[in-house]
Amino acid sequence: MRSIKKLDDAKYLTTIFFQEKYPLSEKRISFVVPADIEVEIREFNFAGFTIVRSERTVGTNKVIQFTAKNLSGMKTESYERGVQYNHPVTWAVID
Repeated sequence: MRSIKKLDDAKYLTTIFFQEKYPLSEKRISFVVPADIEVEIREFNFAGFTIVRSERTVGTNKVIQFTAKNLSGMKTESYERGVQYNHPVTWAVID
């Protein structure tokens, strides 16, 4: 199954999680950044997961893509820290 979510406003790009409720064989997250905008993508909790980051230029835009493979379903336990501490996540910081 393939789904695409397109966000054109940077205020919605604060935190992006890789895992979903159900297991995934592959998930891609792409950021298309115009040349005149500085953005920093911070990576957290990638240890133990197969996540590859790649960057390329398409026209005047910079494309940053993350590809994650074999993700387990997101599980939460009572009294555990929030998902941002236990699961792979990216934060976009726009200057």
